[in-house]
Parts: sequence; C-alpha cells; structure tokens
Amino acid sequence: MNTVLNVHLGPVAAGTLELSSSGERIFRFSGAYLDLPTRPVLGQWFEDKDLDSPFIGREALPDFFANLLPQGQLRKYLSGRLGLRERQDFYLLGALGRDLPGAVRVDFASLNEISRRAERERRRQKLRPPVDDWHYFSLAGFQIKFSMSDVEGRLTLPSRTATGRYIVKLPDVVRPNVNHHDLPESEWSMLEWARRSGLDVPAARLEPLTNVQLAYDELPALNGTRALVVTRFDRDGERRIHQEDFAQVFGVDPDDKYAERSAVRRKRAHHFESVAALLHAVDPGCSREFVRRLVFMILSGNEDAHLKNWALLYDDEGVRARLSPAYDLLCTIAYQGNSSPRLALRIAGEHDARQVTRQSFAAIAANLGERFDTVVAWIDEDVERMRACYASDRAHWPLPSVAREALDTHLDSLPLASGRAR
Repeated sequence: MNTVLNVHLGPVAAGTLELSSSGERIFRFSGAYLDLPTRPVLGQWFEDKDLDSPFIGREALPDFFANLLPQGQLRKYLSGRLGLRERQDFYLLGALGRDLPGAVRVDFASLNEISRRAERERRRQKLRPPVDDWHYFSLAGFQIKFSMSDVEGRLTLPSRTATGRYIVKLPDVVRPNVNHHDLPESEWSMLEWARRSGLDVPAARLEPLTNVQLAYDELPALNGTRALVVTRFDRDGERRIHQEDFAQVFGVDPDDKYAERSAVRRKRAHHFESVAALLHAVDPGCSREFVRRLVFMILSGNEDAHLKNWALLYDDEGVRARLSPAYDLLCTIAYQGNSSPRLALRIAGEHDARQVTRQSFAAIAANLGERFDTVVAWIDEDVERMRACYASDRAHWPLPSVAREALDTHLDSLPLASGRAR
C-alpha cells in the first residue's frame, strides 16, 4: 500500500506526494489547484512543465521537496529525535511538515503513518520515544538552528500547531582540531556591515544562550555563549509567506548546490550569470540590489553563497516573486582555511575571487538587461561605501580576530576592491 502526503501552499491544497511500494516518490498537482483562476506558484521550476503529469523522484524526493529538508548536523539531530534514519526523506518531510520554509505545509493522509514508521525504527535502534508535544520544523542548511518564538523576552519553541517567527542559530559544535568559536558574532557583524552598506537584510540580534530555552543536554557541546536571532522574512506573525531558494528554482539536488561536483555536472552548472538571467525574468527591478550583493559577497570573503543561499520571496497572492532579503552572510575565508578564496558559483568562468574584476560583470549586466557602464558605476559606488564602512565601524562589531585578520588581508588582495575603474 502506498503512503501519501498532502501538500498545501498556504490555504490551498496543491497536490499529493506519494511513496510507492517500489520506492518512487511521486508528486502530482491537484486538479482543483490547476483550475484556480489565479494560481499561486509552488515553484518556478514547475511553471514551464506539463503540470498534469507526475513528477517522480526515483530514489529520493523530487528536488523541490528535497530542498525543504535540512542537511548536516540539523538533519542528524532532528532525525534522531524523531526516531528516523537521515535517508528516510519522505517520512522526515512528513514529520517536519508543519513548519517548513515558505508557505508549504505537508501532512500525512493517514495520521498514524509517521508514528508507526518511527516506532519501528526506534525499536530497531533501541531509542527512547520522542516528546509528543515537541515542535518539529525544517530549516535549510547544515548548521544547528531552530525555528523559535519570543515569549516574554525568552526564545522558546512554538506550540505544535504554531510556527516560529525567528531563526535562532547556535554556536558551532565543539569538534577536534576545529576552532569555529563565535560564529554567531561573526555572522551578526557581516549582517551589520551589509545593512550599513545598503543591502536588504532581515533584522538580527545576539542573545545569550541562557535566554534560549532548549534541551541543551540533547545537543552536541557548543563552542560559544551567544546565539544569533534572525527575524524570518517568510513569516508575518502566524502568516506564512511563500519563498523558494535557487536550488528549488533551478531544480537542483541539494547536494549539488555548489553546482560542480563532477565534470559532467560542470557542463550544465549554474553560475551567477544564470542567476542574473532568472532574476531579470521574474524581478527585473532587482538589478541594483543583486549587483550590490555580489560585490559584498566578494569583499566580505563569503565562499558559501551557493544556490540555497539565494531565494525568491512571493507576494500575498503567491504569484509575483522578488529577490528575498540577503541571508547566511559569513566571512567563510576565516574558517575554511583556503589559500585561494573560491566562490560558490562562477563569475565570468572564475571561481577565484582574486580573478574577478569589473570586466567580469559584463555578462551579468547583459543578463540583467542593464548597460555595462551603469553596472560598473554601481560597483564603484558599492566598493567605496563598503570599504569606508568596514574601516570606520569594524572596531565596534563583535567580529572575532580571526575574521578581522582574514578580511584585512583579503581586501588588500582583491582587484575589485582596489578603487574606481578608470
């Protein structure tokens, strides 16, 4: 007998996701959804496809749904708490389906299915049962983070039927021979630098871990004392605002978010020129902001601006999309130990940030529908503002010394940061 998940987009029943007896994950849009006179968009990738046909994942969830699930430490933590194995993606999606990124909700057609599956797995692994009223959620990425609410000045997990308003990022876990302390402080500093440089970023603050109510005995040991609290731009109180990241937009497996894991994939890999072309199609007014973010990405030493760290945010009707606020901004060169800064996606065929010049933006300008000399003027303006802000404000940020030293060296090595073009 096949197991079925109902897929909702806000209040609309969008379709069903089915796990067949052969292991295929099959998504079908509902006829009622397709017949809507004004139909909210589930994902851009579906829009030029035959929506009457099924979308099949042979050994894993279709990419749009796979990208709703966490990876790394967070996936391991949530799977263990649920009594599921990390690769049981279908059941994990069903278990986390009340609080997913954007306006997508998922629930089992048979309410007892997840509890039966989880109970069998818990017995196999001899695990304790989970707390029934715990709030389960999904946030993309590897880092341990929680979807939480602010109740009387303390950050807590919402009730089972509610949704979190904040993303609370904890310090990195303690690992042998790895010193990633003060990551929340480092990311807050990058967010503040971005805000002061004119980027659209969500509100954020630092909170002591003593003000974040979690069962820390169930978590790995943490390397720090404060958490980063970021206001979710896909929530307005209990209202869910639809969003999708660019791995969903392009129909890319979450493990391929960096786009180039093999020579075959490299030939069809996405790059910042293809991101620019997509944005011009769906949000032609975002050109200025997109260029500003690319400049900030390069100057701030962010090697992790992969497809899942760019997103579209939809309007109230779920029809028109725009570039979402920037998120997951971190000076990764301070922590990854790379001698040559390697961008997550290529610009003008280059991965090395030290090889990116103003000329490298020629194809991006064309794909955005902008004059090249206009984009160069934007770059000059951004570099001047960002460098001035960093020079005047960095002493006031809780930026760890390892990040400050890495940035000082990095900025001196970049052609893009060398001043105005002649």
